[in-house]
Amino acid sequence: MKTYKHLFEQLVSYENLQCAILRASRRKQTRRDVKYVLANQTYYIRAIQYMLRRQLWHPRRHKAVEINDGICAKKRVIVKPDFIYEQIVHHALVQVLQPIFMRSMYALSCGSIPNRGGVYGKKHLAKWINHHQDKAKYVAKGDIRHFFQSVPMERVKEKLARKIKDKRFLWVLFAAIDNCHAELKSGEVVYMGLCIGFYTSQWLANWYLQDMDYFVKQKLRVRCYFRYVDDFVLLDNNKRKLHKAMRAIRQWLERQRLQLKGNWQVFKLARYGEQKRRGRGIDFMGFVFFKDKTILRRWIFYRACAKARNIKRKGKTNWYVAQQLLCYLGWFKHSDTWAAFRKYVEDLVDIAGLKRKVSAHQLKINKEARNLC
Repeated sequence: MKTYKHLFEQLVSYENLQCAILRASRRKQTRRDVKYVLANQTYYIRAIQYMLRRQLWHPRRHKAVEINDGICAKKRVIVKPDFIYEQIVHHALVQVLQPIFMRSMYALSCGSIPNRGGVYGKKHLAKWINHHQDKAKYVAKGDIRHFFQSVPMERVKEKLARKIKDKRFLWVLFAAIDNCHAELKSGEVVYMGLCIGFYTSQWLANWYLQDMDYFVKQKLRVRCYFRYVDDFVLLDNNKRKLHKAMRAIRQWLERQRLQLKGNWQVFKLARYGEQKRRGRGIDFMGFVFFKDKTILRRWIFYRACAKARNIKRKGKTNWYVAQQLLCYLGWFKHSDTWAAFRKYVEDLVDIAGLKRKVSAHQLKINKEARNLC
């Protein structure tokens, strides 16, 4: 196994910390603390260098916040780190770790990785299904129960220590990820595992599951395997093999002190329009995949249509609502539902006008950021 040394010098370099400040401040330039840091970059870079070199950086304990995440408004408990020092250090750490993690990253591992979002996963999964109709007869789908909260941090640290042979760099990294004990509104202190809300968590989560990717592809020899963070899909033409693979994955996860969610399933993949009689589609990454086409998940489609109707009813909108609807445009563009978009969304609102409104707002933010820098 390849090991890495002398990473601390990269971490505290002026260029790395300056890049971390700029990346951490994206889409936050209107906040008062972000404006102040951008206007005094040299001071904060020198301060961070001083604290890290003398091991004086100790992030404070945070209060957990419950949010409604995604289209289905799923309840999640997240932690919001401080921008000053903490988020900057998180970005600086990831900038050093990213090339190390990407070196061994599974090609079809998607989510929270640059240029590997839902569109990347959709493109490759749909392509595999279309080109291998005889090998995509059955599907196994599952995910890990409370993955981020249940990740054993001592094992993550052991794995990092085997890979990275730089004690000073590990001290900074462990100080960042050890700050995952959050206080709820009730005053109770809970263990968060990998905190949802920390920039380091998404990278460590994907990296920690690389062993699972190797196990599924090299040991179980599954024909097609896709993973979107802790959700995964297996495709094969042998239903019995998929059942056996899912049982093996459950046992492997238990050895890692993780738990496969009990609602995992194996089913037959159908064509669009035949799902009631001859199987069904794969509901994955916000899309529903069939043998012959890919459509949007029902709730994403309903939300986009409702957003368009509200804009038409009010007759005007602000940049934030316009940006929300334009985000839905990307979902339609990368699925076989463009005719539905033309009928239920485009006929109700002026898409070009919404783009101009969002563009004008972004130009204003960019001008303010240039003035601060």
